[in-house]
Amino acid sequence: MRLLSLALAAGVSFLPGAASRATAQTTRLPFTSTFDAGNLSEWDGFRNNTGATVVSQGCQSGSCLRTPLVAGTVSDNYGDFYFADHVGYGGPKVEEAWLTLWSKFDSGMSWPAEGHKIVILNLTDGVVSQRRYQVVIHIIGGQYVIMNTDIDNWRFYNRYQNVGTPVGVRFGQWDELKLHVRLNTPGVSNGIVQLWVNDQLKADHRDVNIRFGSNYGMNKLILSTYATPASPTAGIQWHDSVRLSLTDPDGGTGPTPPAPPTGVRIVTQ
Repeated sequence: MRLLSLALAAGVSFLPGAASRATAQTTRLPFTSTFDAGNLSEWDGFRNNTGATVVSQGCQSGSCLRTPLVAGTVSDNYGDFYFADHVGYGGPKVEEAWLTLWSKFDSGMSWPAEGHKIVILNLTDGVVSQRRYQVVIHIIGGQYVIMNTDIDNWRFYNRYQNVGTPVGVRFGQWDELKLHVRLNTPGVSNGIVQLWVNDQLKADHRDVNIRFGSNYGMNKLILSTYATPASPTAGIQWHDSVRLSLTDPDGGTGPTPPAPPTGVRIVTQ
């Protein structure tokens, strides 16, 4: 009801065909969470199992979220933000998005074998809230990796860094992460997932099957601290300055074009 009230106050129509006439404002994007209000009011909900708190020290800027991780558990904390055609909101479908955030881990962490999540984009059909597909930034072996999932069939696909030398977490330092997702045409391997780490493009995959039906769009953002399997060590995870938007916040107009070929000699007749 809270989201419905927000939408009505913003003048969003839920009449048939309204989504096709919707403007960018009705998606609830861009969304920004700086935590500078000192609480989690920017989020639609937050599950806090390990004592996550908003603090004003040790942050990238202003305030930030500090989450203790408990050894031997999955440290299942998450914050939710609904947007686009999520059943809790009812706006237009979003098929391309840009996500930026700052991430930090204190030293002493040992990563679980299958990954430790930082942030998740859920896809649903806009009719029910059940997730079907996901795009995730997580950590495997200390390195940042994109993962896309087919939850119904319990399939998980890691998209590793493939540009230059892979980079990993810098313990005790803030890393700026930027994720670009463009959904594929169902049945065609033309989805795009890209990841920048500290302004450097490190993962660039343009042949991804993210979804298998055109009725699925991105509509839920999740801050996550989930470890799979249980984390072998205790630690502290931090989030700051989260922004989700329909366009590149750095002014780009689309995915980075492929590099021109090298060592090619052009012969004219």
